[in-house]
Amino acid sequence: MKTIVVTTDFTLISQNAVDYATELALFLQMKLSILHVSSIPLSFSEVPAPIFDLIEMQSDAEIELARLKESIIDETGGLLSVEAHLRVGDAVSEINDYCNAVKPYIVIIGAESANAFERFLFAGKAVSALRQLAWPLIVVPPAVRFANIRKVALACDCKDVLSTIPLTYIKTLVDDLHAQLQVVHIAKHDHDSNTLRYEKEFEWLKNVLKGTCSKYHILHGEHVEECLTEFAEKNKIDLMIVIPKKYNLLRDLFRHSHSQNLVLHTHVPVMSVH
Repeated sequence: MKTIVVTTDFTLISQNAVDYATELALFLQMKLSILHVSSIPLSFSEVPAPIFDLIEMQSDAEIELARLKESIIDETGGLLSVEAHLRVGDAVSEINDYCNAVKPYIVIIGAESANAFERFLFAGKAVSALRQLAWPLIVVPPAVRFANIRKVALACDCKDVLSTIPLTYIKTLVDDLHAQLQVVHIAKHDHDSNTLRYEKEFEWLKNVLKGTCSKYHILHGEHVEECLTEFAEKNKIDLMIVIPKKYNLLRDLFRHSHSQNLVLHTHVPVMSVH
């Protein structure tokens, strides 16, 4: 059975991500795996943190995980297979190692803001961690509840699309969700010297996605994040797929406050697929 992994730190924001992951797992009839990473506290003195504090922290986390697991089983009437796992160490390494072991269909995390997200999961290494994670990752904005994902948008820059976009996975995802796929290309200028090449790439993409994608859009604007967010809200997109290596969108999310507000605070979950 395929697995959906969701991370939690037991806050309201991460609980919302767990709720989202639970509903998605039920919809897709997949197993849910809840992961909590207890990071070893950094000490700014020569005296390390007392060992009993670390043991107590891990014990508390185990209790919370057990409660969360039982709560989900009760709420779903036992229809969902649920696992809960605790790991100790560097969050980046532990999440990567765990995902490499279970090979999840999707990884889901919650994010209140770029800073909170970065502090919680990756201790200042958010960008590199997201780029390293080889598994599809959904960032769920606060207060976003799961509903049937009917419209999925793929942000595509039309550069070497056949070799840089995991089209097989995207087609499978769209089919599993019974959703409609729309492809969006952002052109920064109305008169782009590469227009002909983009159009050719678009035609290749249409042939590959024939029967899967229903609409193609070419948008113009200097800021990718603003264009995507406006498009998502206007077209009632339920999930926006981005390719981090192509747009560096996730990097920009943590660098600029405006894109932090536009994307992490939008009502559309953002999915990164390598």
